[in-house]
Amino acid sequence: MEIEKTITSPFFFSGAIVCSVLAIFLPVHPALQQPLRLMGVPVALLSFLLALGIIYVGVKRSLLRVNILFPISLYITFSLIIMGRSIVSPALGSDNFWNSFRGLILLSPLAILSVLASRHGTRAASMTIFVMGLFAVLLYIYLILFENVLFSHGFRSLSGQVEEENYQATSFYFGLAALGLLVSFDYLVGLKKMLVFIGFLVVISLMATVGARASFLGIVLCFAISYASKIFLAFRSWFLLSIGIIIVSGLCLLFFSDAESIPDIFSVIARFQYLSNVEDSSMRMMLFGSAIELWLESPLTVIFGAGLGAFPAYIGQSELGWYPHNFVLEALAEGGIIGAFPIIILIYMVLNRFISDIKDRNIRWDRCYLGYCTIFTIIVYSFTGGFSSLWILVYFIFSYLLCRDKSLIDIKQN
Repeated sequence: MEIEKTITSPFFFSGAIVCSVLAIFLPVHPALQQPLRLMGVPVALLSFLLALGIIYVGVKRSLLRVNILFPISLYITFSLIIMGRSIVSPALGSDNFWNSFRGLILLSPLAILSVLASRHGTRAASMTIFVMGLFAVLLYIYLILFENVLFSHGFRSLSGQVEEENYQATSFYFGLAALGLLVSFDYLVGLKKMLVFIGFLVVISLMATVGARASFLGIVLCFAISYASKIFLAFRSWFLLSIGIIIVSGLCLLFFSDAESIPDIFSVIARFQYLSNVEDSSMRMMLFGSAIELWLESPLTVIFGAGLGAFPAYIGQSELGWYPHNFVLEALAEGGIIGAFPIIILIYMVLNRFISDIKDRNIRWDRCYLGYCTIFTIIVYSFTGGFSSLWILVYFIFSYLLCRDKSLIDIKQN
């Protein structure tokens, strides 16, 4: 009787929701990728064990509702179209095909199942995501203080192996922490408000030392959106507070640091400078242009695309990791107009809801946080990532679209 009462308690149910989120994000956490590999712990096994939380929530609550079938059907349509086209694609069976297949057909459905479970406790799910980002930040601060990580040049990350740099994942998880602090600014007053904004500035400063441009740009744009949304609300207090903090931070930076060493410490500055070079090592413009060329190669590719994994073959690459670095362009190149259309509709639904939410002063913290995380992820995946890791974007799109309640219930501080 006591055991039955325990497993049906709200605390146990919240724990299951937390596990459903961890099943998606914990195995690929930048601080755990190398330790898991060294210990020989299969990522799939860890994800499966944590996914038991999804099963528990599914037993206790219904995962499906009629009003959530439309966005899910859009993703299913996208997957069926691109897989159908791939049957007659020369890339069928290549390593890049299977890599993208794993992301689209295995990991993305798992992410959707996690969302269907965690939507029954979006506050617990949102806090779990924020804490994972905060854990990455705190570990990086430890490496700065005790491992002299800032003395290394180029990219920096939570991986100890140069050949296994996970700077993109490191900066992305930093962004999840930064957004939690940015959103919390509106729900606090007095000293707490100032502290969370200082924390936000600290985190984006750390992101600048990592060197990943997409995540840094995503945070800057989210901050700009947050600013713009408050022009007619609480813009004055935001403006005065943040400008004062930025000025003080800038003076401290110039006083304690040699100006010539700033690009070395904040490596994202040098990374953005590379964009002005004729030969950008990231080859973003070449990748974007090649994706458009593949899409426009023939009437068949314009409508149906070239098939899953066709882009690397088109640019003469067989190694894993070659993709357009823009999920919409990749959808057009490999799925054509009919393949990209469901994705574009999902993005439209996100933007439509987000615009409505940022005008609402009484929105819940968790829904606001998920909204900014989704916009942040869309920006990041516009410059990096591919179908093999699209499940992260899928998770945030669906977590935001399926977040049921936007009203504020005893969350704002008085």
